[in-house]
Amino acid sequence: CWTSKDDAEGLVACGVVFHPSMQLEAPFGGDVEALLKGVQCPMLIAPAGNDVPMWAEDGAFGQALKASRRGAEVIFKEYPEMKHGWTVRGDLADAAVARDVEDAMAEATAFLAKYLK
Repeated sequence: CWTSKDDAEGLVACGVVFHPSMQLEAPFGGDVEALLKGVQCPMLIAPAGNDVPMWAEDGAFGQALKASRRGAEVIFKEYPEMKHGWTVRGDLADAAVARDVEDAMAEATAFLAKYLK
């Protein structure tokens, strides 16, 4: 799903992450919170309602990411009615999914336009 290694190394201008996940960092000896504290670029994080609570703005990963900011913006936009993966595999025939996918894409477009000039 998502890695922040390139972000932490300063190789990325900004990032948008829908339904975040870092399941493979810890099993390979990594420290997710330490990795997130190293992220240097502005980020838009958009967790789904069933994503692990650590990804909420006040969760452990959310707080670690906010601690990394070094002056860079971090925005959390939660989608409580959605399930993990909704932006790429959600049922667009479902009005709530279609609404939130449209909103998420608009949020991402505006965020990226702000930083990718």
